Amino acid sequence: MQGVITAVVAFIFTCIVFPSLVKSRPQYYGALVVILLAIFLDALATSSDPKSTFHAFVAVVDALLVICAIGLLMLATGGLSARDLAADIGKTIEVVRRGGEKETIIVPMSEKPLSENEKVYVPRKRSTPSDDAGSIKMD
Repeated sequence: MQGVITAVVAFIFTCIVFPSLVKSRPQYYGALVVILLAIFLDALATSSDPKSTFHAFVAVVDALLVICAIGLLMLATGGLSARDLAADIGKTIEVVRRGGEKETIIVPMSEKPLSENEKVYVPRKRSTPSDDAGSIKMD
């Protein structure tokens, strides 16, 4: 667990050096507090008897705190709120559950997708028999 905590602390210091990485400061500070609490609990677990139930409890709480810190840092650097992340995960679960039947359409952020009323039907040009003389139709 110390290696994971070290990596999270290194990322926290990286965000201090490059503040443009952090999009949401409250989530960043929340992750900082959570990881400091995880470090404290890790010190408590180290000082207790490894075979005691207290050691096991503190180790589980420590792991949960580290997971929360990683999640908060992900949200802080991505600029997402917890509600946005939950909505994205819900959509992902729905697509996986359906089997991905719906076609994905990628639209640049600068363009607004057309609604059903704005879409225009453009018929394909039909070829005349004189155009097809001696050719094989490939439609």
